[in-house]
Amino acid sequence: MRAISGTVSYWKTGLPVSDVSLTLSGSQAQTSSSDANGSYAFTDLAEGSYTLTPGKSDTDLVDESITALDCTLVMSHSVGATPLQGHALTAADVDRSGEVNALDGTYILRKSVDNQSLPFPGANAIWVFDPPEQSFSPLVGNQTRHFTAILLGDPSGNWNANTTGPGGAPASFSIPALTVAPGGQVQVPVNLSLAPESASTSFNLTIIYDPAVVSVVEVARGEEIASAWSLEANTRTAGEIKVGLSGTTPVNQDGELLRITFQATGAEGTQTDLQIISGNVDEILISQDSVEGGRLRIEGPPSQQMVYLPLIRR
Repeated sequence: MRAISGTVSYWKTGLPVSDVSLTLSGSQAQTSSSDANGSYAFTDLAEGSYTLTPGKSDTDLVDESITALDCTLVMSHSVGATPLQGHALTAADVDRSGEVNALDGTYILRKSVDNQSLPFPGANAIWVFDPPEQSFSPLVGNQTRHFTAILLGDPSGNWNANTTGPGGAPASFSIPALTVAPGGQVQVPVNLSLAPESASTSFNLTIIYDPAVVSVVEVARGEEIASAWSLEANTRTAGEIKVGLSGTTPVNQDGELLRITFQATGAEGTQTDLQIISGNVDEILISQDSVEGGRLRIEGPPSQQMVYLPLIRR
């Protein structure tokens, strides 16, 4: 009797990939899956020809792995600034069109804030493998064959990696305390302060607020330091804002990163904290020590809605 065994590992880090389904077809049909070590095995196989095909459809650790930095890498490739190669190039082609372009970057940025479901449009897969299958014609003796797993949308290769840098990301964030009139609107800045001699090309932030006090009207880029960047915001969940920012030109100065317009919906005297609860800068996690939350308080006379009537000359 014969056997086929091997491992499945991630393309960038070499980390084992578990729960990969492996389908053996041919003289005998069997299925197996990779274990926590990425290992799989088929034993007691009869003589004959076989094809072994891997597959993985779960989204284990995907949300943490597809980030605004992946969008930046794709956009840099699409304009010829920093070409991607090999498995990184495969991961960047999220719609499997055979070409990495700005549309791939758009899909990735949307996914980084949960505005895009998986699989990506046109992909028909969340994971792909190198090689896509292994053939044995015929199977001779015991064979060892390995597969490399690639998560579409992760050209940085940070799947299941430790993204906590020493002391956290090289940046700090602050939101001021402001007031807004009952029924009125106010623009709230999210300010960025970078560590000395640092520059960044991507940010992901999650900001929370009390939806009984205010609602979100608009999330916009700051007018100075990130005005040319791509922005994607998810405000569908009341009380939560997810933001992804990506740019091919690095930000290397302090300033207003975001400007969020809120509408006061609560009663006078109510207030809400504005807190950044999680995020990353170029896939380095933000430390809560580097975040200064803000507050919005509703006070003052109600906002007046101005009505303009046409001037009629008699």
